[in-house]
Amino acid sequence: MKHPFRTMKDQFNGKIEKRSRPPHLLGLDVYEKVKKVHVLGKRKRKGKNSEDDDMWKKQSIFWELSYWKELDVRHSIDVMHVEKNVCESLLGTLLNVDGKTKDHGHARADLKKMGVRPELWLDDFVKGTALTTSCITLSKNEKKEFCEFLKSVKVPSGYSTKVSRLVSLPDLKIAPGVKSHDYHVLLTQMIAVGIRNILPVNVREAIMNLCFFFNAIGQKVLREEALEDLEKRQYETLCVLEMYFLPFSISASISRLILLRR
Repeated sequence: MKHPFRTMKDQFNGKIEKRSRPPHLLGLDVYEKVKKVHVLGKRKRKGKNSEDDDMWKKQSIFWELSYWKELDVRHSIDVMHVEKNVCESLLGTLLNVDGKTKDHGHARADLKKMGVRPELWLDDFVKGTALTTSCITLSKNEKKEFCEFLKSVKVPSGYSTKVSRLVSLPDLKIAPGVKSHDYHVLLTQMIAVGIRNILPVNVREAIMNLCFFFNAIGQKVLREEALEDLEKRQYETLCVLEMYFLPFSISASISRLILLRR
């Protein structure tokens, strides 16, 4: 409750966070909230005084299974595909790949609606307008340095696809057709090394912590107490990423992984 991030309203949603940590709901608790929810068609817009029960859009068909309400974890997330989505968004944003970057005019307009980070606001956005430089913007030389690093990487036979094939130097971007396992290798091993001399220190450390998180949960052996510590540190990493990247650009996929408490 005394964490300094709670009072840093200008970096997040413009509000001081005073709420306590939300409780971890068991299957029976969730079932009590959704058992009467049956929504067809468009939902009514939530008012300012809407209750917590309004967050549920519908009742999943899985609740018809007799044992579903007794499960503590009722979802199965493919970590490899989450890594692919996160890595693709991260590299697309850093290298400013058209159609892949999350730093675009509409995202900047969202910042203005939220009333945060005014230095990145756009008054009148027209497609093709040059965006102001942010802390995650790489110069052409920095992009070239990062891509040349990936081009020079050599890995043992059978470890992954040749990393040099995954990058296009003339275009300064990741080549098309990269497989999920290759994104796994990039996210857990290569990116943290490739950005060690570029980007501001705080941004660099936030991305490295993200890479270390995915590397840690991909190990063959995990201790329960290590997972508890990893979960707590990753909450802070998500906040730091939101401070420097555009809100929800990368953290949306990662936050789903945090739901897996064990």
